[in-house]
Amino acid sequence: METMDKTIQTFDSTERVLRINRWMAVALILALAALVALGAWLLVGQLATSDMERLADDAYAAMNEGNVDAWMDLHSTDAVQELQVVGWDSDTRQGGEELRAWFQRYAAMGDGFRNEITGEPVIAGDHVAFPSTLAWGESYFAVEMEGIHVMRIEDGLIAESVFIGSEFFQSSGP
Repeated sequence: METMDKTIQTFDSTERVLRINRWMAVALILALAALVALGAWLLVGQLATSDMERLADDAYAAMNEGNVDAWMDLHSTDAVQELQVVGWDSDTRQGGEELRAWFQRYAAMGDGFRNEITGEPVIAGDHVAFPSTLAWGESYFAVEMEGIHVMRIEDGLIAESVFIGSEFFQSSGP
């Protein structure tokens, strides 16, 4: 009888240890799955951030090169572009035809664009914001604006672009 009691006690202890080990194994598996998911989320987030930053860089490069087609390829067909400058009326364009006409008008000036992202981009959801300088004209009357540029990205394209800044003029003539 005594042997049977010891066997039962040993069995109960072994069963209890096995139950605890099972729960520890489940907890460990869940912790590892959470860690893998977090790593994947951070990686995808970093890739998305890099893609958004690259899109902004590519848009500025196309503007600086005067490459209308490359610039248009970065925008959705119904994209909205707005320029808000202190002392000016807001200037808004929407859709491919208006954006193309605007770009061609300024690219045709001959002096072209000189635009630069001047600081680190900030990513928030589907928006990327960054300080920048927009400038055009190298002749007697040049315009330069410093401000913040915010782009909303949809399906890998610029759906909305808003530049908010202040203007100053530079004169290279007498």
